[in-house]
Amino acid sequence: MPNNDLPDYKALFHKAEEERKQEAELRRQAEDRERQERARNQPTTFREFIKACHDLLSRPLEAGTLSCSTRGKIPVPKGKYCPTRLSELCKILSAQEKFQLGNDVIFDNHSNALEEPDENNPEVLDETSTMHPRSDQFCIYQVDDTTNTLLTTVKYKPPHKCYEPAA
Repeated sequence: MPNNDLPDYKALFHKAEEERKQEAELRRQAEDRERQERARNQPTTFREFIKACHDLLSRPLEAGTLSCSTRGKIPVPKGKYCPTRLSELCKILSAQEKFQLGNDVIFDNHSNALEEPDENNPEVLDETSTMHPRSDQFCIYQVDDTTNTLLTTVKYKPPHKCYEPAA
């Protein structure tokens, strides 16, 4: 005659084994989430940023209709001067005046702001004349002798923070 007061050890063992498996699965899922979060938030190199921009922005572009798209080589414009390098334009004084290029252009970003200025360089301008951008933006300045003029400020997002707009 079986004694109902004794616990069923086999059932208790299976229950404990099942709980252990569930805990192991939950722990594995938490580790996977943490690993994915670390991968998503790791610093992005410039090369990775450019590749992601290319993958997300350039590859999806397609010509609307093939009959309207250019095929083969683009013909050289007739009756117009068409330089192949913009550096040639920088040497032409009238072009510098027309585009208001000034003496120089400075690209100022967060990494530049962290560097110590070279005190031996006489071309270094007064630090108070330029504001240091935040880490998610960079500024382009036009330099004329001792003055800096802000041309534009560009704010960017790392690829992992960009999203595809809803269609």
